[in-house]
Amino acid sequence: MASRFRQALLNDPETAEQIVEAEAAAKAKGKTARAYAPEIRDWDTSAILLTRLTASVERQTSVLAGVHKARYKPQPPLNPVTEVDRVRERRRHREVNRLFNMFTTNPEGA
Repeated sequence: MASRFRQALLNDPETAEQIVEAEAAAKAKGKTARAYAPEIRDWDTSAILLTRLTASVERQTSVLAGVHKARYKPQPPLNPVTEVDRVRERRRHREVNRLFNMFTTNPEGA
């Protein structure tokens, strides 16, 4: 369940940096961070049914779009954006810019 404490924690800039840093350290060691999954206590019948319904609708929409050759692009669900998300995005942008600059800058003497 969502709580005000968790919301405050995920929106704290220092904590967000620590979370993303821990994820990067785990990735560097070859460990993958476990993808988010709800706690078992929150995974009740209504959550299971809603998940199945959402997946079913998404599959049907994709099939119909393919049959009718429509330009359908599945829309991701709208989720709240936390400071952790912002830190991940900033790091991703820095890495993309670093790679871009590596391949686009002229080496000396060329």
